[in-house]
Amino acid sequence: MQTTQKLMVTYLHHSGFMVRSSDRLLLFDFYGDPQRPDEVQKNIACVTDAIRDPAVRHVYVFASHNHRDHFDPVILTLDQYDKPITWLFSSDIKEVVKKQQDMYFLDADEQAEIDDLSIHTFASTDEGIAFLVIVDGIHLFHAGDLNWWYWYDESTAEECAEYERDFKKIMAQVETWPVDVAFFPVDPRLKEYAHHGGAYFIEKLKPAFFFPMHFSYAYDTTVRFKDQIAQSHSDTAVLTIKRQRETYELEVPQRR
Repeated sequence: MQTTQKLMVTYLHHSGFMVRSSDRLLLFDFYGDPQRPDEVQKNIACVTDAIRDPAVRHVYVFASHNHRDHFDPVILTLDQYDKPITWLFSSDIKEVVKKQQDMYFLDADEQAEIDDLSIHTFASTDEGIAFLVIVDGIHLFHAGDLNWWYWYDESTAEECAEYERDFKKIMAQVETWPVDVAFFPVDPRLKEYAHHGGAYFIEKLKPAFFFPMHFSYAYDTTVRFKDQIAQSHSDTAVLTIKRQRETYELEVPQRR
């Protein structure tokens, strides 16, 4: 009988997720929308409550690049709760923050072993990096802005071919790794091509769980994506998202 590892995943906003695995808390690409300050405060409270949980031993904060919708400076204040915290940032963020102890700046194609986490980075088709994080034997992939950005309505045919070529070149590196839980852009601004990158990722990696992201408040994007790929990729559970701070309890199959 196959054993599983429990994982708690909370969607915060846009590309922001909080992951709890045993006594570790991982925070990815936290972003607070200044147009909705009440929701920002609720998301900050959600994160700080999780940090304060006595069962949490260590906190790891990831930011894939310094775009405002992926990096919120409020994450630099999370060390005030008397818990060990480690920041793992794309190297472009060093331009906007002062380096602190336990802060790492990473480029694409790097590997880091920090405590008992293993981190691997990949290039992006926009800014910064994507993260593969191995925790408790679970392989998490947060894409940041890595995506098949098919801007068909504002690009030439040659540019669209370049977008595809660049994406698939990076994916050829990602494909050499197993992925159990993926967080990947499904951006409604790409219209009928919004599903291209995510569908390609699922086809190649076959993660057990897939979380759409980078859709702002267009929650119906997650439902449409699930419907589009459900029949052809039935081995992957695509999670639909209805609201901020929605939490999912996953039973992730353990790898042999």
